[in-house]
Amino acid sequence: MTKRLYISAILITTLFSQCQQRSKVEESKVFDLGRLVGRWESTDTRTQQIEEWTVDQGKDLRGKGFVMEGADTSYIEFLSIKFEGNTPVYSAQVSNQNKGDIIPFRMSAQSKDVIEFSNPEHDFPQKIVYRLQNDSMLQAYIEGPRNNSTTRVTFDFKRSN
Repeated sequence: MTKRLYISAILITTLFSQCQQRSKVEESKVFDLGRLVGRWESTDTRTQQIEEWTVDQGKDLRGKGFVMEGADTSYIEFLSIKFEGNTPVYSAQVSNQNKGDIIPFRMSAQSKDVIEFSNPEHDFPQKIVYRLQNDSMLQAYIEGPRNNSTTRVTFDFKRSN
């Protein structure tokens, strides 16, 4: 009886430690959307591109991206990341594109520092990727087919106040 109790205790301890290890591994593969919250300004000196993200409801995010030319806004897009079940869906709406429709992109991959959203049915882009280099540097890119090849447009941002 004591031997069975001893073996059971070892098995339970082993299973518990494996669950804890698996949980740590799984956490390291999940992108924390809260790290996007704030104002991001492009490091490109030719144009002033800005993305701003806020928490909307619970864990959903609302954002906007815009380009400034002097004191004027020359481009603006309205963004959101909402959850459908456990899957984040990135949506973008640009008034002079896609008849003003909201275009969804479902999360297609993620890691601790990278999240990728895809919509293979959309003309361009078909992929939107955010890569946090650290808490104050963010690289984003859009990618898709253009002129019979795959085109990637990269944006480098730094966190601002």
